[in-house]
Amino acid sequence: MTCGIAPRPISNKKLQNNCCTKYGVPLLAATFFMAAFAAPAFCEDGHKLKQMTAACGLQNVLVAPSFFKIELPRKSIVISSKAPDWKIVTANTRSKLFCETPLSQFKANYIASATQMQLTDLALMQEIPAQKRASKFGAYQCIDFAVRQVDDSFNSFEGARSTTYRVLDDAKMPAAAGKVLKRLCGFTSIMSNKIPLSMEVISQQGMRSRFLITTEVIPAHDVKADVLSSKYKLVAKEIDVFRDPQMQEDIRDMLDANEHK
Repeated sequence: MTCGIAPRPISNKKLQNNCCTKYGVPLLAATFFMAAFAAPAFCEDGHKLKQMTAACGLQNVLVAPSFFKIELPRKSIVISSKAPDWKIVTANTRSKLFCETPLSQFKANYIASATQMQLTDLALMQEIPAQKRASKFGAYQCIDFAVRQVDDSFNSFEGARSTTYRVLDDAKMPAAAGKVLKRLCGFTSIMSNKIPLSMEVISQQGMRSRFLITTEVIPAHDVKADVLSSKYKLVAKEIDVFRDPQMQEDIRDMLDANEHK
């Protein structure tokens, strides 16, 4: 018969202290350290575009499969959205006001209020799916559509020599970005949700009307969704973001200057 002493159980606290002493780094701190570096921020590749539109002027576009951002420098507006819900965030970089809108309710009313007649023309333009061809913008694959107007009672482009609506043929890019860009350009009857690159109409007299021009498309790497600063204040409507007090004061100054000419 063998005699011996049963080992005494080690408490959890004592075990933790032993591990800390043995390895020189507190076990809990090491766990947090590994967690902090094990899951980096999600990044992906996409495209950067520089565009000019009849409605917004210069717009800088950053688009990736899970995120997009559209900067309108002349209007101090940034529009962004991300997966999975694609809620549209419209922010004014000058007034620090922003609003959130479901994609289905995004109207860009502040854009429609400018150049109203021109946008009325564009709102009736629609691509003809049967009349399309493959094209390229630099190294990028594109699709060119012929365009018609959906309402024969109002057809300012009737008899045009040619009409071309060009889109970026990249299936990875989100339809939400295409929808928002179309709305900003006034192309509300266009069916395709691919990223628009250009809209051009050439009349019988050879007059060229360009309503959207893309001057540059380049690769974008390590794209990740922006986080809006805590300095921004939430408001209820898109129009409130656009019509900030500073902009209204600028408009009043311009009106006063015109009256005194």
